[in-house]
Amino acid sequence: MVHHNFESLARATKIFQLSQEYHIRHYAYPTVEKYLSKTLGAYARIEGEQYVQQGRRFSLVRMLGEPLKEFIMRFLFRRRLLDGMGGFILACLYSGYRFCVWTNVWFLQNGKNR
Repeated sequence: MVHHNFESLARATKIFQLSQEYHIRHYAYPTVEKYLSKTLGAYARIEGEQYVQQGRRFSLVRMLGEPLKEFIMRFLFRRRLLDGMGGFILACLYSGYRFCVWTNVWFLQNGKNR
């Protein structure tokens, strides 16, 4: 999956944390348009393709359940509700990503052109 391969970290023998002076601010998505294009477009397609290659089958329950679970986890349990409207928007976008992954699985398994 995209950004999910942490095998090299699991094999690391020494892990250290840099001091604050070495920290950088990473703005991967300067606009909502960039987020939608990159995450809901490219990353969701790549993850959907990986699911198909792994032999995972489309599931309507997963297509509807994973976005709901993602929203609840992000908004309530990760306390994004404390961030107000920004937290709500992020929780919706993350749940939309899960929906798009399963949409791509369906398209790929049913030979539909997008």
